[in-house]
Amino acid sequence: MSNLSMSKQHLDYLFPNDANDGLIELGFKRDKGVTPIFCTSKAKALEIVQKQIKDGSIKAVWIKQNLVNAEAIQTRYEDPDAWKYKAKTFKMDALIPYGLTAGDNEILRVENFYIDIDVKRETNTNSTEHERSVAYDTAKLIQKYLTKCGFPSPVFLMSGNGYHLLYKFPDATVEQKKAIFESVAEKFTKEIEGVKIEIDQKVYNDARYGKLAGTPARKGPHTDERPQRDTEIVEFPKEIKPILVENIKNILKKAPKTKKQNRNANERYDVPALLQSLGISLHEQEDLGDHTRYFCDPPEAWKAEYSTPYAPKHFYIGQHHDTGEVFINSFHDSDTNRKWTDFKRNSPMPISRRFGKVIDSILIPSRRLKISRL
Repeated sequence: MSNLSMSKQHLDYLFPNDANDGLIELGFKRDKGVTPIFCTSKAKALEIVQKQIKDGSIKAVWIKQNLVNAEAIQTRYEDPDAWKYKAKTFKMDALIPYGLTAGDNEILRVENFYIDIDVKRETNTNSTEHERSVAYDTAKLIQKYLTKCGFPSPVFLMSGNGYHLLYKFPDATVEQKKAIFESVAEKFTKEIEGVKIEIDQKVYNDARYGKLAGTPARKGPHTDERPQRDTEIVEFPKEIKPILVENIKNILKKAPKTKKQNRNANERYDVPALLQSLGISLHEQEDLGDHTRYFCDPPEAWKAEYSTPYAPKHFYIGQHHDTGEVFINSFHDSDTNRKWTDFKRNSPMPISRRFGKVIDSILIPSRRLKISRL
């Protein structure tokens, strides 16, 4: 069951002035993927949340951390080139099956971000109470560390299996947020009491989804050892204050230095050429302003594990324009913990051992290459 009062508290924190001149994007996770809804107000968002979770099929409710630019997202929905299989009509306060979510270039303004603390475990499983307890203790240590660096008190949210620390940081840059994540990950990614802590370093983008408080979090089946839980706000600050640029100077000083690249710093993947070298057909590519998506089929072995039928545009290779980072994204839960390196190893023509033979044809001059997953 949902806790709408907690959901409202979360919405009030993220959007104190309501949707105002933007839209609140919700994402409802089901077995067949994520269905986005663009809401015109917090009241409408709460109404939709209550209605959607009644049927029991919702595995998670996500919310964009920042308001969406209504004009920008509507323009893309009404662009016939954005849809290969069926044109979409943009609707507000309504389900848009297999709809597009807002990209970074469609965010109205940056106000919020969060740090995600989780534990490493098998795919499609919930955390045990012990694992969650270790994640809680680590989240409190991170909060203490950041407070010493001048950060204000965050919203402390239990995400179902781990914890989120929510902060206000108006107009934060990607570089500033990355520095925070890298510093925290360097200090706190470790194994504690047999539990491997994971700090997600890939939630820095402005259009990032996060769990909505007071809603279901059904990562895996409910068992006594690994129960399903609802997300909840554990602590809420007495006074809401934003992070100031001067507050993160200590973090920026402590941020780990970029590792030396083995290849020229101006090289990055030419993804279409790389897919060709792997023996994988590129079905379609989509430019979202901040990154490009290259839609292709996942490895056959992965398809066999899907709990629902694979459909076009369920899987893609992504590449960020600013950094050249390459990642994979899938609408199927069994792919949750899979990474770009896993995709290469399971491709029809693995090139991990003969990468040097094809490197000249799949690298193009650009900025520094760094491979990761969102």
